[in-house]
Formats: sequence, C-alpha cells, structure tokens
Amino acid sequence: RSIFLEGYAALAAEVTAAAAPGRPLAAVVEAVVGLFCRLFDEDRPRFAFLLLAQHDFLRQVPAERDKNLVEAVAAAFDRAMQAGEIPRRDPALVAAMALGIVAQPAVFLTYGRLQGALAERAGALCRAVLAMAREG
Repeated sequence: RSIFLEGYAALAAEVTAAAAPGRPLAAVVEAVVGLFCRLFDEDRPRFAFLLLAQHDFLRQVPAERDKNLVEAVAAAFDRAMQAGEIPRRDPALVAAMALGIVAQPAVFLTYGRLQGALAERAGALCRAVLAMAREG
C-alpha cells in the first residue's frame, strides 16, 4: 500500500508540474505523455506495479491533485476547457479516456502484447489524446 501511494503521489506531482497552468493543451499533453513514456521505459517494474496494483489502492488516494494522478489530469483538461481550447464536458471523463489511451499500451507492453519502448509510441499517443479531447 505504501509503495503504491508514494509512487502514485510522486507521479501525480510530476504530472501537476508538467501540466502547469497557462500552457496550451498540446504542450501539456506532449509533456505528460512524454513523462509517462519516459518513466515507464526507465523503470518498467515500478510503473507496471502502479498500473497493475491501482485497483487495490485507488480508493485510498488523497483527493489533492498533487497526490492524485486522475485529479491532476482532470485539472489540466478543465483548464483547457475554460480557455476554450476544447469543448466543455466532464473533465473526469476526459481524464479517464486520456489515461486509457496512454495506460493500455503500457499494459500491453507489460504483458508482451507490444514490444519495444513506450516512448516509440509517444507521438501517436499524443495525437490520439488530442483528437479525443478536441472531438467533444
């Protein structure tokens, strides 16, 4: 539990920093997806643990966005909505869809369904997240 909560909070803090207010959504998505890819590729066992253990511990994650990855991502999309960059809708749903776009390929890499580095797919993942966010 402690390993998960500490790792998840560290990831949320890095996402919060990468998604700094005032940055255009495309730059935020590029920074956050790049961060995920880099962290996954640098320490696959740690990142895979966070991915695979999340279902056991997510209810125990604090709500503050610097400790809660979902809140950090939702806040970035909410700022983009308020700035008129993307259509207004539920930021939590947009965050869930964006996280799925990035997390599922990481799961596939973890289980050997995909080969290579997640960073090799960063451009495609960014384009998919932006397309989803802009579609409304």
